[in-house]
Amino acid sequence: MLSILKYVSGSASSDPASAEDFHRFLVMKNGTHRTTAPGRLAAVDEKFFSLFGAEPQTAPLRVLDIGVSFGSTTADWLAGFSSRKIAVELVAMDMCFHVEVAEIFPGVRVLLEPKTDHPIQLDIAGNGMRTSHRRLDFLTGSFVWRRPLVAAAKFAAARQTHRDNVMFVEKRLQSATNVTLVEGDFLNGPLPGATGSFDVIRAANIMQPAYFSDEQMKKIANRIWSLCKGEGSRVIICQNHADRIDATFLRMRAGRSFDVEGRFASGSAAEKYLLNAADAAAGAPQ
Repeated sequence: MLSILKYVSGSASSDPASAEDFHRFLVMKNGTHRTTAPGRLAAVDEKFFSLFGAEPQTAPLRVLDIGVSFGSTTADWLAGFSSRKIAVELVAMDMCFHVEVAEIFPGVRVLLEPKTDHPIQLDIAGNGMRTSHRRLDFLTGSFVWRRPLVAAAKFAAARQTHRDNVMFVEKRLQSATNVTLVEGDFLNGPLPGATGSFDVIRAANIMQPAYFSDEQMKKIANRIWSLCKGEGSRVIICQNHADRIDATFLRMRAGRSFDVEGRFASGSAAEKYLLNAADAAAGAPQ
Protein backbone atom coordinates (compact mmCIF):
# COMPACT_ATOMS: atom_id res chain seq x y z
CA MET A 1 0.00 0.00 0.00
CA LEU A 2 1.21 3.47 -0.85
CA SER A 3 2.17 5.68 2.08
CA ILE A 4 0.11 8.84 2.64
CA LEU A 5 3.36 10.78 2.79
CA LYS A 6 4.34 9.59 -0.69
CA TYR A 7 0.81 10.12 -1.97
CA VAL A 8 0.69 13.79 -0.99
CA SER A 9 4.21 14.39 -2.29
CA GLY A 10 2.90 13.82 -5.81
CA SER A 11 4.41 10.41 -6.42
CA ALA A 12 1.00 8.70 -6.42
CA SER A 13 -0.51 7.11 -9.50
CA SER A 14 -2.91 9.37 -11.41
CA ASP A 15 -5.00 6.35 -12.32
CA PRO A 16 -8.48 6.85 -10.77
CA ALA A 17 -8.85 3.16 -9.87
CA SER A 18 -5.53 3.17 -8.03
CA ALA A 19 -6.49 6.38 -6.22
CA GLU A 20 -9.81 4.91 -5.11
CA ASP A 21 -8.11 1.73 -3.85
CA PHE A 22 -5.71 3.89 -1.87
CA HIS A 23 -8.38 6.03 -0.20
CA ARG A 24 -10.87 3.29 0.63
CA PHE A 25 -8.44 1.71 3.10
CA LEU A 26 -8.15 4.95 5.08
CA VAL A 27 -10.81 4.68 7.77
CA MET A 28 -11.51 7.51 10.19
CA LYS A 29 -12.41 7.08 13.87
CA ASN A 30 -16.13 7.46 13.15
CA GLY A 31 -15.95 4.55 10.70
CA THR A 32 -16.22 6.59 7.51
CA HIS A 33 -13.99 5.82 4.54
CA ARG A 34 -12.20 8.54 2.63
CA THR A 35 -13.37 7.07 -0.69
CA THR A 36 -12.52 9.38 -3.56
CA ALA A 37 -10.76 9.47 -6.92
CA PRO A 38 -10.36 11.92 -9.81
CA GLY A 39 -13.34 11.67 -12.17
CA ARG A 40 -15.42 9.67 -9.69
CA LEU A 41 -18.36 12.10 -9.98
CA ALA A 42 -17.81 13.12 -13.60
CA ALA A 43 -21.17 11.82 -14.83
CA VAL A 44 -22.99 13.39 -11.87
CA ASP A 45 -21.25 16.71 -12.60
CA GLU A 46 -22.35 16.57 -16.25
CA LYS A 47 -25.94 16.00 -15.16
CA PHE A 48 -25.72 18.93 -12.75
CA PHE A 49 -24.39 21.33 -15.36
CA SER A 50 -27.04 20.21 -17.87
CA LEU A 51 -29.71 21.16 -15.30
CA PHE A 52 -27.94 24.28 -14.15
CA GLY A 53 -27.66 25.81 -17.62
CA ALA A 54 -26.05 29.16 -18.36
CA GLU A 55 -27.75 31.47 -15.89
CA PRO A 56 -26.77 35.18 -15.80
CA GLN A 57 -24.46 36.16 -12.95
CA THR A 58 -24.08 39.43 -11.13
CA ALA A 59 -21.65 37.98 -8.59
CA PRO A 60 -19.72 34.74 -8.06
CA LEU A 61 -21.86 31.85 -6.90
CA ARG A 62 -21.37 30.76 -3.32
CA VAL A 63 -20.81 26.99 -3.46
CA LEU A 64 -20.41 24.53 -0.57
CA ASP A 65 -19.06 20.99 -0.91
CA ILE A 66 -19.52 18.92 2.27
CA GLY A 67 -17.47 15.88 3.22
CA VAL A 68 -14.92 16.31 0.43
CA SER A 69 -12.33 13.87 1.77
CA PHE A 70 -9.07 14.42 -0.14
CA GLY A 71 -10.86 16.85 -2.47
CA SER A 72 -10.29 15.20 -5.86
CA THR A 73 -13.97 15.39 -6.86
CA THR A 74 -14.19 18.94 -5.51
CA ALA A 75 -11.30 19.99 -7.73
CA ASP A 76 -13.02 18.30 -10.69
CA TRP A 77 -16.25 20.17 -9.94
CA LEU A 78 -14.39 23.47 -9.61
CA ALA A 79 -12.78 22.85 -13.01
CA GLY A 80 -16.26 22.23 -14.44
CA PHE A 81 -17.45 25.64 -13.27
CA SER A 82 -14.29 27.27 -14.61
CA SER A 83 -14.51 25.64 -18.05
CA ARG A 84 -18.06 26.99 -18.38
CA LYS A 85 -16.93 30.45 -17.25
CA ILE A 86 -19.14 30.32 -14.14
CA ALA A 87 -17.49 32.35 -11.38
CA VAL A 88 -17.68 30.70 -7.95
CA GLU A 89 -16.41 31.10 -4.42
CA LEU A 90 -16.22 27.57 -3.07
CA VAL A 91 -16.11 26.34 0.52
CA ALA A 92 -14.84 22.77 0.91
CA MET A 93 -15.54 21.11 4.24
CA ASP A 94 -14.30 17.91 5.85
CA MET A 95 -13.51 16.59 9.29
CA CYS A 96 -9.80 17.11 8.71
CA PHE A 97 -7.54 18.31 5.95
CA HIS A 98 -4.27 17.25 7.49
CA VAL A 99 -2.74 14.32 9.33
CA GLU A 100 -0.35 14.31 12.26
CA VAL A 101 2.85 12.32 11.89
CA ALA A 102 4.68 10.82 14.85
CA GLU A 103 7.91 8.87 14.40
CA ILE A 104 7.85 6.08 17.00
CA PHE A 105 10.97 4.20 15.88
CA PRO A 106 13.58 4.96 13.24
CA GLY A 107 11.82 4.42 9.91
CA VAL A 108 8.42 3.78 11.52
CA ARG A 109 5.85 6.56 11.60
CA VAL A 110 2.21 6.67 12.65
CA LEU A 111 -0.20 8.91 10.75
CA LEU A 112 -2.97 10.06 13.05
CA GLU A 113 -6.32 11.76 12.69
CA PRO A 114 -6.02 15.14 14.47
CA LYS A 115 -7.80 15.57 17.81
CA THR A 116 -8.85 11.92 18.05
CA ASP A 117 -5.36 10.35 17.85
CA HIS A 118 -6.92 7.62 15.74
CA PRO A 119 -4.18 5.90 13.67
CA ILE A 120 -5.08 6.14 9.98
CA GLN A 121 -1.99 4.45 8.61
CA LEU A 122 1.46 3.18 9.54
CA ASP A 123 4.40 4.25 7.43
CA ILE A 124 7.11 1.60 7.63
CA ALA A 125 10.26 2.47 5.71
CA GLY A 126 8.17 4.52 3.27
CA ASN A 127 5.52 1.84 2.74
CA GLY A 128 1.98 2.27 3.99
CA MET A 129 0.14 -0.26 6.13
CA ARG A 130 -3.59 0.04 6.78
CA THR A 131 -4.82 0.15 10.34
CA SER A 132 -8.39 -0.85 9.48
CA HIS A 133 -9.55 -4.45 9.71
CA ARG A 134 -11.36 -6.59 7.17
CA ARG A 135 -13.10 -9.94 7.47
CA LEU A 136 -10.42 -11.29 5.16
CA ASP A 137 -7.89 -10.69 7.96
CA PHE A 138 -9.48 -13.52 9.92
CA LEU A 139 -9.05 -15.88 6.96
CA THR A 140 -5.44 -14.91 6.33
CA GLY A 141 -4.57 -14.78 10.01
CA SER A 142 -3.18 -11.23 9.75
CA PHE A 143 -5.51 -10.07 12.55
CA VAL A 144 -3.19 -11.94 14.94
CA TRP A 145 -0.39 -9.42 14.40
CA ARG A 146 -2.16 -6.40 12.86
CA ARG A 147 -4.32 -5.43 15.82
CA PRO A 148 -1.55 -5.66 18.45
CA LEU A 149 0.82 -3.77 16.13
CA VAL A 150 -1.65 -0.94 15.58
CA ALA A 151 -2.42 -0.76 19.31
CA ALA A 152 1.29 -0.65 20.17
CA ALA A 153 1.89 2.05 17.54
CA LYS A 154 -0.96 4.16 18.94
CA PHE A 155 0.44 3.80 22.46
CA ALA A 156 3.93 4.80 21.29
CA ALA A 157 2.57 7.78 19.33
CA ALA A 158 0.72 9.06 22.40
CA ARG A 159 4.07 9.34 24.19
CA GLN A 160 5.61 11.47 21.46
CA THR A 161 5.78 15.19 22.24
CA HIS A 162 6.71 16.20 18.69
CA ARG A 163 4.42 15.69 15.70
CA ASP A 164 4.51 17.06 12.19
CA ASN A 165 1.39 18.26 10.37
CA VAL A 166 0.98 17.22 6.74
CA MET A 167 -1.72 18.69 4.52
CA PHE A 168 -3.81 15.85 3.11
CA VAL A 169 -5.62 17.80 0.41
CA GLU A 170 -5.68 17.75 -3.39
CA LYS A 171 -3.02 20.18 -4.62
CA ARG A 172 -5.49 21.76 -7.06
CA LEU A 173 -7.56 22.93 -4.11
CA GLN A 174 -4.60 24.14 -2.09
CA SER A 175 -3.52 26.44 -4.91
CA ALA A 176 -6.98 27.76 -5.84
CA THR A 177 -7.55 31.36 -4.73
CA ASN A 178 -11.34 31.02 -4.78
CA VAL A 179 -11.45 28.03 -2.39
CA THR A 180 -11.76 28.11 1.40
CA LEU A 181 -10.99 24.92 3.32
CA VAL A 182 -13.06 24.48 6.48
CA GLU A 183 -12.28 21.69 8.94
CA GLY A 184 -15.18 20.59 11.07
CA ASP A 185 -18.05 18.26 11.87
CA PHE A 186 -21.03 19.24 9.73
CA LEU A 187 -23.42 17.30 11.95
CA ASN A 188 -22.46 18.78 15.32
CA GLY A 189 -19.98 21.58 14.78
CA PRO A 190 -20.34 25.21 13.67
CA LEU A 191 -21.85 25.71 10.23
CA PRO A 192 -19.31 26.50 7.47
CA GLY A 193 -21.00 29.79 6.64
CA ALA A 194 -23.86 32.10 7.52
CA THR A 195 -27.41 30.84 7.23
CA GLY A 196 -28.94 31.62 3.86
CA SER A 197 -25.57 32.22 2.20
CA PHE A 198 -25.08 29.47 -0.42
CA ASP A 199 -26.36 29.19 -3.97
CA VAL A 200 -25.26 25.57 -4.48
CA ILE A 201 -24.58 22.84 -1.90
CA ARG A 202 -23.31 19.34 -2.59
CA ALA A 203 -23.23 16.48 -0.10
CA ALA A 204 -21.65 13.69 -2.13
CA ASN A 205 -20.46 11.39 0.64
CA ILE A 206 -22.24 12.39 3.81
CA MET A 207 -25.98 11.57 3.65
CA GLN A 208 -25.38 7.84 3.81
CA PRO A 209 -27.74 5.67 5.92
CA ALA A 210 -24.79 3.44 6.75
CA TYR A 211 -23.14 6.34 8.58
CA PHE A 212 -26.03 8.07 10.36
CA SER A 213 -29.28 7.38 12.17
CA ASP A 214 -32.63 8.67 10.93
CA GLU A 215 -32.53 11.59 13.38
CA GLN A 216 -29.00 12.50 12.36
CA MET A 217 -29.98 12.44 8.68
CA LYS A 218 -32.85 14.82 9.47
CA LYS A 219 -30.45 17.12 11.28
CA ILE A 220 -28.01 17.15 8.35
CA ALA A 221 -30.87 17.93 5.94
CA ASN A 222 -32.12 20.77 8.14
CA ARG A 223 -28.62 22.25 8.34
CA ILE A 224 -28.24 22.10 4.56
CA TRP A 225 -31.70 23.70 4.21
CA SER A 226 -30.71 26.55 6.53
CA LEU A 227 -27.58 27.33 4.51
CA CYS A 228 -29.43 27.68 1.19
CA LYS A 229 -29.79 31.28 0.06
CA GLY A 230 -33.38 30.94 -1.10
CA GLU A 231 -35.41 30.51 -4.26
CA GLY A 232 -33.25 28.96 -6.97
CA SER A 233 -30.66 27.47 -4.58
CA ARG A 234 -29.62 23.98 -5.59
CA VAL A 235 -28.62 20.92 -3.57
CA ILE A 236 -26.97 17.74 -4.88
CA ILE A 237 -26.97 14.63 -2.71
CA CYS A 238 -25.30 11.38 -3.71
CA GLN A 239 -25.65 7.83 -2.46
CA ASN A 240 -22.70 5.50 -2.88
CA HIS A 241 -23.05 1.83 -3.75
CA ALA A 242 -20.39 -0.78 -4.42
CA ASP A 243 -21.02 -0.64 -8.17
CA ARG A 244 -22.57 2.78 -8.81
CA ILE A 245 -23.41 6.26 -7.57
CA ASP A 246 -26.99 7.55 -7.39
CA ALA A 247 -27.77 11.26 -7.07
CA THR A 248 -30.71 13.61 -6.66
CA PHE A 249 -30.72 17.26 -7.73
CA LEU A 250 -33.04 19.55 -5.78
CA ARG A 251 -34.01 23.19 -6.31
CA MET A 252 -35.45 25.51 -3.69
CA ARG A 253 -38.79 27.16 -4.37
CA ALA A 254 -39.98 30.59 -3.21
CA GLY A 255 -41.33 29.15 0.05
CA ARG A 256 -37.96 27.51 0.86
CA SER A 257 -39.25 24.03 0.13
CA PHE A 258 -37.49 21.76 -2.38
CA ASP A 259 -38.53 20.21 -5.65
CA VAL A 260 -36.65 17.38 -7.31
CA GLU A 261 -35.12 18.91 -10.43
CA GLY A 262 -33.59 15.68 -11.69
CA ARG A 263 -32.03 12.39 -10.76
CA PHE A 264 -28.93 10.47 -11.79
CA ALA A 265 -29.43 6.69 -11.96
CA SER A 266 -31.98 5.80 -9.25
CA GLY A 267 -31.61 9.00 -7.26
CA SER A 268 -30.55 9.20 -3.63
CA ALA A 269 -32.79 7.50 -1.07
CA ALA A 270 -31.88 10.40 1.25
CA GLU A 271 -33.76 12.93 -0.89
CA LYS A 272 -36.81 12.51 1.38
CA TYR A 273 -34.98 14.28 4.19
CA LEU A 274 -34.45 17.41 2.07
CA LEU A 275 -38.00 17.30 0.74
CA ASN A 276 -39.27 17.31 4.33
CA ALA A 277 -36.76 19.87 5.66
CA ALA A 278 -39.00 22.94 5.23
CA ASP A 279 -41.85 21.26 7.12
CA ALA A 280 -39.49 20.18 9.87
CA ALA A 281 -38.14 23.73 10.23
CA ALA A 282 -41.67 25.16 10.33
CA GLY A 283 -42.57 22.79 13.15
CA ALA A 284 -39.43 23.40 15.17
CA PRO A 285 -39.79 25.36 18.45
CA GLN A 286 -38.94 29.03 18.11
